[in-house]
Amino acid sequence: MIVTAFLVAALIINMALFFILLKNFSSTSKLKTRLVWIAAILLATSYIYQAFAYHTLFGFLAVVVFFVLLFLFIRDRVRISTTHAE
Repeated sequence: MIVTAFLVAALIINMALFFILLKNFSSTSKLKTRLVWIAAILLATSYIYQAFAYHTLFGFLAVVVFFVLLFLFIRDRVRISTTHAE
């Protein structure tokens, strides 16, 4: 029961950090953008680890977060490549 409480607290903190990162995603600084991506990838890895290690109901959330990050990464790369092409 204590482990479940710590797990839920960690997931809530991870979700809060993830939404803060998404809010600050539209940054013009390359360093800040890279730091946001590194932190977001670490958070997604944390979600997936917690979902598989503890067999929680957050497995679906882990997969959704992973695909959202993948979509944002691809969109960011396409936007950067089209900006440089002009």
